[in-house]
Amino acid sequence: HGGRVPAELTETVRGITCRMRGTGTVPIRCVALQGEVGRSVACTVYDRRPQPCAELQVGTYGCNKARARHGLPPVAPEPPDATPDPQPSTTPDAPPDPATHTTGN
Repeated sequence: HGGRVPAELTETVRGITCRMRGTGTVPIRCVALQGEVGRSVACTVYDRRPQPCAELQVGTYGCNKARARHGLPPVAPEPPDATPDPQPSTTPDAPPDPATHTTGN
């Protein structure tokens, strides 16, 4: 699932894995996230996003946990037959979880 993220956007963690810059500190803010959470956001590497980002689904525990960190209400999961958008939503209904922008194992 995961894509090949540009190396300059990542940092090595304990020499065995890497993560997106900005996701290892608080407040969590992935370097690839543009915009204002709760208003309009977009991933600048969406077509090459890491596996955890590609796997994150609207309304899941991880999604709603990220929303709560930003003071946003939870959302319901998408129905199983919903076709995912080719580009992430830029509305407050589905901000990406910056904490899951990691690569590797």
